[in-house]
Amino acid sequence: MQTTHSNEANRKTGLAPEFIVPGNETTPPYLIKVIGVGGGGGNAVRHMAQQGIKDVEFILCNTDRQVLDSEDGLLLLQLGSTGLGTGGDPQKGKEAAEESIEQIRHLFDDGTNMAFITAGMGGGTGTGAAPIVASVAKEMGVLTVGIVTLPFLFERPWQIRQALRGLAEMRKSVDALIVINNERLRALESKGDLPVIEAFQKADDILAVATRSIAEIVTVLGIVNRDFNDVNTIMRDGGSSIIVSGRASGPHRVREAIVNALHSPLLQENDITRARKLLYVLYASRESPIRISEIADVNRFTASFPPDVRAIWGMYEDEALGEDVKITIIATGLDSQPPAAQTPDELSDDDIIALYYEGAVPNETASDAADETAAATEIPVAAPENPVAATENTDRATAKARKASPLRERIARVNDLINHFMSD
Repeated sequence: MQTTHSNEANRKTGLAPEFIVPGNETTPPYLIKVIGVGGGGGNAVRHMAQQGIKDVEFILCNTDRQVLDSEDGLLLLQLGSTGLGTGGDPQKGKEAAEESIEQIRHLFDDGTNMAFITAGMGGGTGTGAAPIVASVAKEMGVLTVGIVTLPFLFERPWQIRQALRGLAEMRKSVDALIVINNERLRALESKGDLPVIEAFQKADDILAVATRSIAEIVTVLGIVNRDFNDVNTIMRDGGSSIIVSGRASGPHRVREAIVNALHSPLLQENDITRARKLLYVLYASRESPIRISEIADVNRFTASFPPDVRAIWGMYEDEALGEDVKITIIATGLDSQPPAAQTPDELSDDDIIALYYEGAVPNETASDAADETAAATEIPVAAPENPVAATENTDRATAKARKASPLRERIARVNDLINHFMSD
């Protein structure tokens, strides 16, 4: 290997110095790991491993030895010594992770740059152990992103409350947190008539999009290149976050790709215009490159954010897109969570529904709340006969809906942004 001393000797003799080249050329430039904790997290990791995402290492952590024994081809870590699971008790999940703390540290002592910690909140292992795994990664300097799911509404208040306790612990243990509400996925698909297994798969798809997007940004050389340091700048201590992607073709393909990204279920829980930091990357093929005129749609999108938002952009070629374009948006600092003073145990069941599920106010049924939310946030499709009166009625309805709950207000803001974006 070339040394500093020999480089200095080469300069003295007029010879060009050699570059030091890593011995293993197949090693990715950045080490990204996705760690599924518990049953829900494990299912998500299995799904991702089948997607063929490159330059990412997948690991399963579980307290149930029987589940781990059935795996093939993935790295495995048993948490705790019994291998008998937790019986749905998060405290047992936490204790098992603490018992295996040295093995958890070993997962990240190979120069890992970034870790996605994914888990389903509400059970024993995911709720109790995932915050421990995440905190170890963060303490070791790894950029740590949590991606967690909240239970369906039918899973009853005690489990939802247990999930929210785990969510609060995850917030303290990661740099950035992405929350996927299973109930919101159900409500958005086919008017709620969706097989349960497909709803879970859609949550897994969101994780796959997030991880693939990061891997593409940090491991591929772009025209306007972005690397891990840019991702680190945006996501380090980012708090509530989203990673979404949209794709479209046609004369307004960039605009429609942005709108498709904005239709992500993640934006039913977050107001993207409140982001403090933003990274967006455009993709197009060499045969159908993005043109200057199309950048105007990107400018309209970024104009929706406060002037002090820290924004970074990139542009990459992807020949698989053909005539399509794709945009990936990473937004952090969304601050959509309830006030810190409101712990899960201090919230009533009605408050939990209002904050995390249907957008209902106390004493309002879930079905009534869902109908009112849909009516208040529906995108108009035809001009009214009396525009002035209709506008006043719409404004009053929108104001009433936004006053009703924080979640409904976020939904209305996202729809406002989409309507504005599609108005021209």
